[in-house]
Amino acid sequence: MADDRRCDRRVAPGRAPQACRARRGRQALEQSLRETVRLGDGELGVEHLLLALLRDGDSRAVQCLERLRISPAMVEDEIGRMRLAAPDRGDQRIA
Repeated sequence: MADDRRCDRRVAPGRAPQACRARRGRQALEQSLRETVRLGDGELGVEHLLLALLRDGDSRAVQCLERLRISPAMVEDEIGRMRLAAPDRGDQRIA
């Protein structure tokens, strides 16, 4: 990935893989928080992390889903349906 190559130049030799994974993990968590706020939820859940991973079109999560012929939009739609069916979240929708 292009991000990984850029990251390699910014960290000490031998530390690049760990530093890049840590940076990408931090970015995923930050995006998860944005998803939580966007949906108006009071706490970060696994659905927010999944939505965050889907936002990164180069992520392994998206690549794996595409191999299974599942689009990020299909996953987001299903999360929306599950949220509507949940008794404690029936009035919330994915915008």
